[in-house]
Amino acid sequence: MTVTHDPPTEQALLGALLLNPSLIPQVADIITGDDLADPRHTTIYHTIHTIAPLCPPGPIAPLILAQALAATANLKHDTLDGA
Repeated sequence: MTVTHDPPTEQALLGALLLNPSLIPQVADIITGDDLADPRHTTIYHTIHTIAPLCPPGPIAPLILAQALAATANLKHDTLDGA
């Protein structure tokens, strides 16, 4: 089941998870990364799920996310434009 094909909505979801990782369990009960239409968003969604337990409480810093993506070579910097 695809929940959305609306990039701004997917971006808002990812932003909300970065700002409030405590929402991840509730969101994960409804939406999986595979529900997102943009494969870049799917990768970011899965990475947020992976790093959230390793981060201190509170928002996940975008730099931490970027480092995790770079470390796994899931996204190249130039493919993040517009994601």
